[in-house]
Amino acid sequence: MTCPLASSSNELRHLVPRVVGGRCVTIRKGLLAYLAPVILSITSCSGGSNGPKTSELGVTRMDAEHFQVEVGGLMATPAASFTPWYGRPASGSEAPTVLGDLRPALVCDLPGMFSYPLKEEGKGQRLTTAVRRTRPSAEGGDGAEGSIRAEIFWRVGESLTSLAAVEWSGDENWHELQADLPAGEGELLFMHRFSTPGLAEQRGQPVAWSQPVLAPITKPQQPDVILLTIDTLRTDALEHAPYLQSLMNSGMRWRQAYSPSNWTLPAYASLLTGLAPEQHGCGRGPFAEQATGQVEERNFRALGTDHTITEAMRAAGYATAMYFQNPLLESWTGFDRGFDRYVRTADRAKANHQPALDWWQQNDHRARFLTLHYMAPHLPYLPPTEAQAGLPANPLEELQPELFFEKDAAPADRQAHFNLGNPEREAVRLWYYADVAAMDLELKALIEQLYASAPNCMILIHSDHGEELWDAGAFEHGFSFDDSVIKVPLAVVYPGKIEPEIIDTPVAAHQLGTYMLELLKIPNTLPASALGESKNADRTIRSNFPLFRSEIGGLELQADGSWLELPFSLEGSPGKPGVIDAETAARMAELGYSGELPND
Repeated sequence: MTCPLASSSNELRHLVPRVVGGRCVTIRKGLLAYLAPVILSITSCSGGSNGPKTSELGVTRMDAEHFQVEVGGLMATPAASFTPWYGRPASGSEAPTVLGDLRPALVCDLPGMFSYPLKEEGKGQRLTTAVRRTRPSAEGGDGAEGSIRAEIFWRVGESLTSLAAVEWSGDENWHELQADLPAGEGELLFMHRFSTPGLAEQRGQPVAWSQPVLAPITKPQQPDVILLTIDTLRTDALEHAPYLQSLMNSGMRWRQAYSPSNWTLPAYASLLTGLAPEQHGCGRGPFAEQATGQVEERNFRALGTDHTITEAMRAAGYATAMYFQNPLLESWTGFDRGFDRYVRTADRAKANHQPALDWWQQNDHRARFLTLHYMAPHLPYLPPTEAQAGLPANPLEELQPELFFEKDAAPADRQAHFNLGNPEREAVRLWYYADVAAMDLELKALIEQLYASAPNCMILIHSDHGEELWDAGAFEHGFSFDDSVIKVPLAVVYPGKIEPEIIDTPVAAHQLGTYMLELLKIPNTLPASALGESKNADRTIRSNFPLFRSEIGGLELQADGSWLELPFSLEGSPGKPGVIDAETAARMAELGYSGELPND
């Protein structure tokens, strides 16, 4: 509806925005005389003369510096919605699907109003954003427990047209907003306030808007991409995942792909950057001189300033989202950089399904880069109840592996702790493979739905590491560099572009991400990938930087096909420590990654 002045903004018009001391504040007209000496030195709330950057796909991400603040203050910062389950065990059905949802955002005072001028034709463009409280109303001391109204207008002179609006009460979840722009030039006006009549001026806790994005309504030619990455998946486990195995066989599949490390943190940092663990420095801190047998502080290292494949995809105009289930992928790692959505879901395969599908459909007018991470079949090997029928008792319940993994144990102590008899070992394997099979069923249901709307999309398939099930006399991962741990599934499926092929040449698994950029011809500054035809690519195949105290520090493949053992080092990874919040640290401890206290 078009009106000379919409009522929802009428109550805010008499509030005058100004900048005092570098920050936007709200000043009543009655105070102008008193503040005149201060206001004389005030600068504009808007950004400089440089306009916003638009990608080759016609996508514009609206930065804070290009907005004109009209009421309140405005600050660009990541913002996340969390549930009380964030950082807690979340594999059971009672846990909510989404545990945390981090997005690049504009955090604004409440009430607030800011505008964005469009100097070109608006028609044919779609605006996408979302809004949320930064604190629940009951805790924020808002002074009013009523709902908040957020609205987007199209402003031409004094005329306002409402494009999209939402009202919500006390929750701090994200509330999606999307609108197609009218024809002609105009301004986008973003407004939020308490919706209760007469409370438009009531101050409250800040409100966050996810970074608004303008994109053409017509979908571009650039293909959609799905990066499917599965935690702790052995190569031989594909026999228990018929859908995944069939999917991999429909594309280019490498049967001798090796992870750059035997645990999650350095492996994923390498996938995202194309760098080896010694280059990006992401991993754990130093070991003690001798095994202490006590709970160990591991001082995890985060990713530094290295560029990521996600940042390259985002800069090219892709909508980017990751749905993950491992606390070792939380934003303290730096892995969230470049993602429009960075969402942690519950530790069960099905939890990724609906949130990812909703995002996929909401962005059907965009080129999409969707990363799906599955925690299964990681410990504690908990397939859905219906998949547990016929399984024997799980011997791991008595061994309490998570408590053992918190400790700084010598390699001999580890082997002794998990020295089960053959029947018990076989029982553990059955639980692991049952988890794989259950994950495969959920994966099939989701991928087939995604494929239905994008049959020509590219799918990348990857695992960070495998799992030793006494193949070399020990159990789990992060310790051994046996093939069961560092040899991982790897494939690219790209219908009409890549023919089915099985490759037996050894490759470095972490170069999959940079290979994707090469296939898509996405400009980037990352290392060349040896999976393609680049003559400049590093073809070293090395796996090192273990999580736990080990007999060796890693392996490096030699020209004759043999493996060179690398010495174990007490130094750990060379990166800087990550800042880990208390809840995430607790969840990591329960999974056996660390017994340390949070370091924030």
